[in-house]
Formats: sequence, C-alpha cells, structure tokens
Amino acid sequence: MPPGRDFGDLSTLSAWRGRLLSSVELLAEVDSTNAEALRRTERGELADGRVLLALVQSAGHGSRGRRWESPPSRSLALTAWLDWPRDRPLALATWLGVVAVVDAAATLAVRATIKWPNDALIGGRKVAGVLAEARHGRSITVALGIGLNVLQREEELPHGLQATSLAIAGAATSLADTGGRLLTALDARLLQAACAPEALRDAYVEGLGLLGRRVVATLPDGRYRGRLVTLEIDGTLVVAESDAAGAPLRRISGGHVGGLRAELAGDR
Repeated sequence: MPPGRDFGDLSTLSAWRGRLLSSVELLAEVDSTNAEALRRTERGELADGRVLLALVQSAGHGSRGRRWESPPSRSLALTAWLDWPRDRPLALATWLGVVAVVDAAATLAVRATIKWPNDALIGGRKVAGVLAEARHGRSITVALGIGLNVLQREEELPHGLQATSLAIAGAATSLADTGGRLLTALDARLLQAACAPEALRDAYVEGLGLLGRRVVATLPDGRYRGRLVTLEIDGTLVVAESDAAGAPLRRISGGHVGGLRAELAGDR
C-alpha cells in the first residue's frame, strides 16, 4: 500500500486472502486497473491471482470503450489477474465477474440482474460493469476488471445514463465491506469456473432471466428474433426460430451478439 495516502477502511482489504485470489494491492490512482495490470504483466511484475484495487480510476472503460467513471471513495474499481487454461472457454471469465457482483449484492439484500453480456443491473439501472481482456502467448492470461457503484447518491451519478448504486438500492455498507464481499464472491466463482463451469453458466443464465423466452439478439448484420433455448458453455446461443415444436435451431456465437433482450410486443 502506498505510504502517505489515506485509503480509509479500504486499507483492511490489503490483508484479504482467498483460495485462488492470492492478494490485494491498493493503488492511489491509475488510469485503468486493467491497463495497469497489462503493463505490469508485460514487465513480469504480476502473478496469477493478484488483485489491483484503485482508490481513483481516471480513465476506466467498458467493453466498447465507453468511459466508466470512478469517483474517489464512492465506488470500487479492481482487476484480478488470472492465468487461464487453454481448454477453459473465455466466456467464463466475463460470467464469473458479473455473477460475483450479483452474489455480492445478494449478501446485502439487494437483488441484481444481468444484462448481456457484462453488466449488472438493479431495477433496470446499471450498477456494475465487467471487462475481461485476454492476452495470448505461451499461455493465456486474463485481466478481469470490475467497476461497481457502491456509495454514490443520485446527484453523483453521470447525467444521461441509467445508473445506480448499492446505496441508492438501500444497502447499508462501506467500500471495504462491499469490497470484501465482492472478493469473496469472485474467489468462489473462480473456483467454480475451474471445477463446475456448467454451474457457473447456469448462474449467469439465471441472472439474465431470458431462458425459454422470446428474445431479440443484436448482430453485426441486424437483429434476430427467436426463443432462447440454451446458452452453451463456450458462450454460443441456441435460439429456436419459432415457438413451434421442432422449430429449426440457430446457433449464434456469443462474441457476435452485441445485445440480447426480451422481445417486446412492439418488436413484432
């Protein structure tokens, strides 16, 4: 922990240890915890299971380059650096991150849901985003970044965005309390990704709340409508073309799906 910087109750997290997540390093300020993790690994300074947690993140971003604002002492911005087995689907990295957010919220009596592919929502408003960035070399490594709104009041949230925080949802918590809950949930879901990936997939699907429903998938060449039959372990969506028994199935690579939501009456 950097000397001379007041991390408040977050300083307690520097002693946190998990089963697969090995340690937490607190950073005063970075542009992005993912970017910092990637720079450090290029210098050989970061080991599997290390977590970087920043007090201030000045240039956080999401999966489409959208800015993630992280005001001081109001939200959590962290990255877990993970060695990733080649036979483990990369989709699981995003799933374990967003499911861990849902788990942590549940321990605070707050119900969060999942928006495809990497957001957590409370009451339809975004409370967290997950960004998994993989690097391929002799081995695969993943920078798993999570930004979670914790203590923001309504007036502290970005204007024009449908955002919320755990505090707005009624959670009585602190950054350290929420951070400990999130790290514990992340550690447990990481173990599940290794030992029971189907169970992790099922938790993600439950959070989506779309299985068996008619959905609209946003693809590079337009929108596709059908009934979501299953989500395969590699992230492939299986969608029935109609509700009729024996309807043809279409398999869609999850990496090609920019958005996925329930079909509305006005879509037909």
